[in-house]
Amino acid sequence: MAAKKPVRAPLDRCINVSEVEDLARRKMKRAGYDYYAGGSEDERTLEGNRTAFSAVFLRPRVLVDVSRIDPSTTALGAAVSTPILLAPAALQKIAHPDGELATVRAAVRGRAEVYVDGGVRRGTDAMKSLALGARAAFIGRPYLWGLAAGGEKGVSRVLTLLREEFELAMTLCGTPTVVAIKRSLVAEG
Repeated sequence: MAAKKPVRAPLDRCINVSEVEDLARRKMKRAGYDYYAGGSEDERTLEGNRTAFSAVFLRPRVLVDVSRIDPSTTALGAAVSTPILLAPAALQKIAHPDGELATVRAAVRGRAEVYVDGGVRRGTDAMKSLALGARAAFIGRPYLWGLAAGGEKGVSRVLTLLREEFELAMTLCGTPTVVAIKRSLVAEG
C-alpha cells in the first residue's frame, strides 16, 4: 500500500506572491483587502508601477559559473541576506491579529530590513530594479498579503518565494553575486 503524501497547507502550496495575494483576499474582510490593494485617487501610480516592471525584460546569460548564488548585499551600511526589503505599512492588524509583531518576528531573522515600497511583486522585479541601478527592492503589499494569508508564517513564505525567484533570476542571468547585476542585463520594450 502506497504511503499517503502529506497535504500541504494552502500557504505552502503558493508558488508566487500573486497566489499569496489570492489567499489573503479570501481570508480578509473586503474593506481591509481593498485598503491594501488600492491606491490613491485614480490608482495611476499603482498601475504605472506594474506597467513599468512589465516593460523591462531580463537578458539570460550562459557559460557563466552560477553554481553558487549569493544574493546578500548591504543596505544603508548594514549587511542583508537579500536585496528584497520590507516597506513600512500601516494598520497591519487588518491583515492578521498579530500585525506588526508577526512581521517583525519574520523580518528580524535576517530575512529583510524595513524601508520604502517600490511596487515589486516578483523576484524578477527585484532583479530588474537592481539592474536599473537600485541598491535594493522594497516590498509592501506582498508581505501584507502574506501576513493576511498566514501571519508570521505567511510573511516568511512571501520572503522565501521572492528570494527563490530572485536567485533563479540571478542564475539565469549569469550573475552569481549582487554586484555582478548590471544594466546590460535588461532590455526595455
